[in-house]
Amino acid sequence: MNELLEDMMHHISVLRIAESILIVAAVAVISLWGSRLIERRVMRLSSLDSSLRVMLAKLSQGLLITIAVLITLPVIGVDTTFLSVIGGALGVGLGFGLQKIASNYVSGFIILLDRSVRLGDLVTVDGRKGVVTHMEARYAVLKNPDGTEYVIPNENFVTGVVVNHTLNDRIGSIHVSIWLAHDADLRKTIEVLSPIPQKHAGVMAEPHHPAVQVNQVSEIGIEILLSWWMQDLALVDPALRPQILLESIEALREADIPLAKRPEYPVSAHAG
Repeated sequence: MNELLEDMMHHISVLRIAESILIVAAVAVISLWGSRLIERRVMRLSSLDSSLRVMLAKLSQGLLITIAVLITLPVIGVDTTFLSVIGGALGVGLGFGLQKIASNYVSGFIILLDRSVRLGDLVTVDGRKGVVTHMEARYAVLKNPDGTEYVIPNENFVTGVVVNHTLNDRIGSIHVSIWLAHDADLRKTIEVLSPIPQKHAGVMAEPHHPAVQVNQVSEIGIEILLSWWMQDLALVDPALRPQILLESIEALREADIPLAKRPEYPVSAHAG
């Protein structure tokens, strides 16, 4: 008789565990599906700022998962009072070993709230320059023009120095440097180089027009800077600058404007 009762209890406990696993799995799938659905809908709200959309999506995901956990635990027979114990243990863990992780999560929400960095911004942080393509709870992803992607912890955006090239104004300047010979006609150089950037899409004509300036004079020659302004620095084609430099050199040669040459230093002779 006792063995029969033990078998029944064992069968009931196994059945209860299986039911609990199925309930947890079902709630997890539903909550994840719901969070993805909310995220897609929020990200389509073009009337909201991109950073605000990301923040609302993350908050809604966290809230939905929290509600799912609070609903699931009593259903499977787990006393929710143990959450206070887990919360205390988690607090101790954060105090000792998870400071960086907690700091990155908090920094992520700070960035989204103050909107100092937004999706699509061109930024330089920790010496790495790129366009912000993803903003997650713990990190942000910067994409370099050559395709390289940098995963930057959110804490670096809050505690470090961040150069946001497109924070308040997305226009910005780009320049190329060309060295000319000392006897080059500078005024003719300006006439030849000034129209070249305007042939390319995205280059502004007004109010900032391309400019040619003398930067310095040295024993090598005269350094000329050809600069132009773009409507959106984050959308600049990486091939644009080399292309304009190539066209500038070709135009200078066609106009018979001499480029600088490396000076030849006399070789000293040593008696043997």
